Amino acid sequence: MSRYLNLNDRFGSTLRSLEDLGRLPADQLVIDEADRTILRELARKKHEYANLPEMETNRKLWRATNDLNMIKPPVYINEICWPELAADPDLQLRCTHPFARELEEFLRQELYCHEHGFGNQILEDYIESPLVVYDSGFGIDEEVDTIHTDRNAEVVSRRFHILIANMDDIEKIHAPEIYLDLERTAQYTELMEDIFKDVIEIRQVGARGLWFTPWDYLIRVMGVQTTMYNLVDEPEFVEAAVKRYVDCAMRSTGSWASGRPTTPPAAWAAAVTAISAAWMTRTRRPPTVIPCRCGAAATRRFSPRSAPPCTGSSPSSTRWSGSSSSAPTTTAAANPCTTRWS
Repeated sequence: MSRYLNLNDRFGSTLRSLEDLGRLPADQLVIDEADRTILRELARKKHEYANLPEMETNRKLWRATNDLNMIKPPVYINEICWPELAADPDLQLRCTHPFARELEEFLRQELYCHEHGFGNQILEDYIESPLVVYDSGFGIDEEVDTIHTDRNAEVVSRRFHILIANMDDIEKIHAPEIYLDLERTAQYTELMEDIFKDVIEIRQVGARGLWFTPWDYLIRVMGVQTTMYNLVDEPEFVEAAVKRYVDCAMRSTGSWASGRPTTPPAAWAAAVTAISAAWMTRTRRPPTVIPCRCGAAATRRFSPRSAPPCTGSSPSSTRWSGSSSSAPTTTAAANPCTTRWS
């Protein structure tokens, strides 16, 4: 994840330092009028498309399919070769600020899919503002040599260094610690609401799903060819590595669930659940009751755009660990808490 909001990689990005948490300096998120005009025009087009009759038709197709009462097979296109399409004028980015460019890229790609008939796509009448979530990684990152055929291409040829070569090395894989950056989440949401005011709704969303691919991870630390050989020569070694990764991933995934010691504090789990439920039902999120993030005992009822600020002490982040033995910890800040949820 970049230091700005990355709509294409919402969750699970590696946090390099705790110093990266919290609000960015205000002068780093000043979006000029030219960028705002570009974004607002794209948002108006999204609002227009989202209210076309075909969107409801597509919803009926998908709901019927998911309910096992298929009307006809809906078409879903997931992997789109955006680098190969980058020369199309409709995809050329015109904003200058990095935050604005990320928003612009997401909007242009979404509109492009609709305008060029990329399957039974549904455009919602809102723009998502994802939670800013990081993790500490699995304790071991790939070391790789690459060859570029196109310096602008996202996909490159790779040769992975072997970092897990025996049973002892498997212990290098650890369950990630998950970091929810509340300050940065609120900052991005507030900025997006200001940019798109009176054009389209901004809706804060939680995780729809988490990426889980044991093979994709393991070949990066064990090597592709070596792993294929080991499937024949040392199947117990490969099985142990897969089991270790799956166990760690499941403990990390448990941080998003409720009712287990590995979860975040119950209030945050409830908040994330409420946000995700609001997205699934495609309705405006109702006023919600949760404890203030500074730990104040009193609960507050708030609406998306109006909430009394808390007067307690503001933490910069809330952290919970994938390990069942770890307790949630809060990093306190000296400034008073003035958070308004949106």
